[in-house]
Amino acid sequence: MAAAAVGVAVAFIARKDGQVAALLGFAQASLAAAVGFGLNMSAEDQAVLLGFVSVVLGMFERAQITAPVPAGATEPDPIGPVGGVPAEDVALRG
Repeated sequence: MAAAAVGVAVAFIARKDGQVAALLGFAQASLAAAVGFGLNMSAEDQAVLLGFVSVVLGMFERAQITAPVPAGATEPDPIGPVGGVPAEDVALRG
């Protein structure tokens, strides 16, 4: 259990990308420890609980993600169409 807590702490300190995976691992380790110490929970109930935790963490992660946009990506292409000929001139070249 302490190893799972340290793993979560390292994930939060070292890098933001692994937080959801670390929290899900912590939830799995906590549930395994609780069952090991006598919590009476069936395998189906454990799967439902971990599935719920996974969905909640996934929704949180989805809200935090933004797509990186390189500088100038919203500007029009300075070269123009392929071949350098505008589309309306292609019909005139015939």
